[in-house]
Amino acid sequence: MKTPASPAVAPYFIEFIRQQLDEKYGSEQLYRGGMSVYTTLDVQMQGAAERVMTVALEEFDKTYGKEAESIRAKLKTQALKKSGAKNYVVKPSTTIPQVQGSLVALDPKSGAIRTLVGGRNFEESQFNRAVQSKRQPGSTFKPFVWLAALEAGLSAASIFEDIPVGFINDGHDWRLIETATDTFSIAKATASIPEDRVWVPRNFDGKYFGPVTLRRGLAQSRNIVAVRLIDKIGPAKVVEWAQKLGIISPLDPFLSLGLGTSVTTLLEMTSAFGVIAAEGIRSEPYAIEKITDFEGRVVEERHPNEAEVIPPDLSYLITNLLKAVVNEGTGRSARMLGRPLAGKTGTSQDQRDMWFIGFTPDLACGAWMGYDDFSPLGKKMASGSVLVPWWAQFMKEALKPVPPKDFAVPAGIVFKKVDSQTGYLALPACPKFVLEAFKDGTEPKEFCPVDHYEYITTELEAED
Repeated sequence: MKTPASPAVAPYFIEFIRQQLDEKYGSEQLYRGGMSVYTTLDVQMQGAAERVMTVALEEFDKTYGKEAESIRAKLKTQALKKSGAKNYVVKPSTTIPQVQGSLVALDPKSGAIRTLVGGRNFEESQFNRAVQSKRQPGSTFKPFVWLAALEAGLSAASIFEDIPVGFINDGHDWRLIETATDTFSIAKATASIPEDRVWVPRNFDGKYFGPVTLRRGLAQSRNIVAVRLIDKIGPAKVVEWAQKLGIISPLDPFLSLGLGTSVTTLLEMTSAFGVIAAEGIRSEPYAIEKITDFEGRVVEERHPNEAEVIPPDLSYLITNLLKAVVNEGTGRSARMLGRPLAGKTGTSQDQRDMWFIGFTPDLACGAWMGYDDFSPLGKKMASGSVLVPWWAQFMKEALKPVPPKDFAVPAGIVFKKVDSQTGYLALPACPKFVLEAFKDGTEPKEFCPVDHYEYITTELEAED
């Protein structure tokens, strides 16, 4: 039996539904049974998503496509050379492969999928990158680590060292090299150890900030802070939190988990962030509201399926930290929305994937960019400057009819002025401070002991 022609409206969304119905009811019932299917799709929002993403991906091809192809050719050459091939030089192709993308937007309160784009051209590729493609989420996975840290009693003002770190596998588990705190001492301590038993994680920018608060660690997406946190808390606890929020893809309980090295889908990640947006209430993502037969009788109908998986105070604390990502961190490009917003950027290993997942109280949206063959997108390319702008453009159009509103503050949350550097209660002399949220009882009790006079003088001289 021939299936209907490709739908003109929301083809990836329609195909996503068709596959579910075909599996459940069979082709005969689906195509000849007179079924009426009522979906969660917002047609105007879908149109905006397809338009914005297509323009952005075309612009990426024009701006970065040649560089990406050059890197692709160089990697193929290196692989052939390593294999011992005689003719191993691969020249860059004159035909630039098209970068791909996907986008999902859903109502965090109900789980209703309002928009789903699985690629840039359904006619050319029906592969749905929003639900079928499993990719490394990079730093978009870090909120699960920070959630576990907050549950363990740490706060946004807790201090962790952003300095070089190394681990050795003793045959049973990975062990931190306590005495090695710079690249030289790490190299010396691991000189006689096989490479496969040494792991030296690095920050994306190759820089180290020294002692930082957990707020700054997440806002600036410091890999070393994430690794130190997961080493302290344990990978199993992070896996537990990710699964609570709806990640169903298998997750490896390794230290690198906090850097997003396990693969997952865009729909899973967006739905998980939606739980945070919904104040800790998890609703399964869905696309079908109701199905009736040819006589109008209800065959299937969506019923609420909700569960509280994060306490409201904990949900607000992680939301507040994710707001810092947008207001002062790697997601600053999203501030163009001009409304309260939380989110997290992500760039996977070797810049093979770029992600941004963000949310308001009314809409959670995730976007992804990458090549189907897993080639790098470019050198030192980050989602904050490439993907976030077009994600924000879509959200701006999608939320036009929705008045801006901030996230509700639940009971049990207190706010304190905290020194941005030390995490102590701020004094008038502290040059940089933030109004930080705490679970009542976990806020700092002592005032900042640091004399900032020298710091202030240096800053003034630099400005002159």
